[in-house]
Amino acid sequence: MPDAFKSKFTTNRAICDKVDRAFSKLSSYNSRARCEGSGDKKRILVSFFAQADLTSSTSGSYADFLDLVFVQYSSADAK
Repeated sequence: MPDAFKSKFTTNRAICDKVDRAFSKLSSYNSRARCEGSGDKKRILVSFFAQADLTSSTSGSYADFLDLVFVQYSSADAK
């Protein structure tokens, strides 16, 4: 997570609210972001019902998020 992002959004609630507002324009967004972990291991988990929206969300960095990059994540892969 970029330092500029962590400096601007200092709480999990602020992070999740920002992500929710940004992705709510996508019809398949699951409507709730959640944070997991802390420090350098913090993850923002979001989900989509359509592969196209997931792909577009993970295709690059977001200026609105101070260059935060989203990647596909599977909890099954993390085990």
